[in-house]
Amino acid sequence: MLSALAPSPYEVVEVPLSARASGERTWHLPGRLVGDLARVARAPGPLHGIHLVGQYRRALPREAAIAMVARARRVPFLYHIKAGSFVDFATSASGPIRAATLAMLHGARVVLTEGREVAEWLNAEHGIGARWFPNFVPADAVPVEPPPLFPGPTLRVLFVGTCYAEKGVLDLLDAVDQLQREGRRVTVTFVGSPSEAFTAKADAMPHLGAIRLGVLPHAQVVAQMASCDVFAMPTRHPGEGHTNAVNEAMAAGRAIVCTRHGFLPSILEGAAVFMEGHGPTPLAAALRTVDDDRAAAAGLARRARARLLAEFHADVARPRLAAAYDALTSADGA
Repeated sequence: MLSALAPSPYEVVEVPLSARASGERTWHLPGRLVGDLARVARAPGPLHGIHLVGQYRRALPREAAIAMVARARRVPFLYHIKAGSFVDFATSASGPIRAATLAMLHGARVVLTEGREVAEWLNAEHGIGARWFPNFVPADAVPVEPPPLFPGPTLRVLFVGTCYAEKGVLDLLDAVDQLQREGRRVTVTFVGSPSEAFTAKADAMPHLGAIRLGVLPHAQVVAQMASCDVFAMPTRHPGEGHTNAVNEAMAAGRAIVCTRHGFLPSILEGAAVFMEGHGPTPLAAALRTVDDDRAAAAGLARRARARLLAEFHADVARPRLAAAYDALTSADGA
């Protein structure tokens, strides 16, 4: 929520996160909705706008309720679409859900999306006037000079994220197994909360020497990123979004191997080694490509970092957000 405070024209007071937490029971919805609406009611005045982070799907009732309260109070709201699966959701949703989604989109004074393709689709199909606002890295999180890649013969692979099957972590274990059986020197490190399936599979493959660090403080995640050669993003999610970990790998100047799901192609085209499909064999092939031509992989890593500095750096992204807030709070919404 936005309030006018000098000397800056805007101060972010709070952005209600509307996603239902993993494992949260549906009957908790009324209580959380009341809490969301109370935050709107208690906002320090004058209240000039609400920045609503849209998770849609199961969160849609809460988002729609907040939007209704905003309209009732004559407070404009900005709807911020983050995930890469929004187009599939919006086109396949049932009648009432689709109607509620479109009502929020058309009711918002400003719509932001983290993928260019989503903004283009909304503009072409619905005349929404959505704006592209990519995920970005704070200036102080971008190293001045990335550490060197490939300092030794071992290829050091890193995954950062929730370690469950749809993120491709089981494929990564099998791919590293393939490469090690070929006699290649490859290590793999996993950072993130482990699923039972991942833990069971990794436990059954002790010969890999996979390092499992679990959830780490952010500073330690950044340190792990700096000490790897390859950041692997073998996600199976067709609607993969613009994740923090991808940005951090780009900022750190790491070689990136990934699938072509969701926003990844638009973020990394020409700056990563893309898998041909998903699964252990395409992943092993992509890692083999990096290992066989490390100079070319380092060139892609430099290109990825240059793209981050040009498009996904705070100094570039924050003015986009300020422009969106200007449109949100202006009388005509221009």
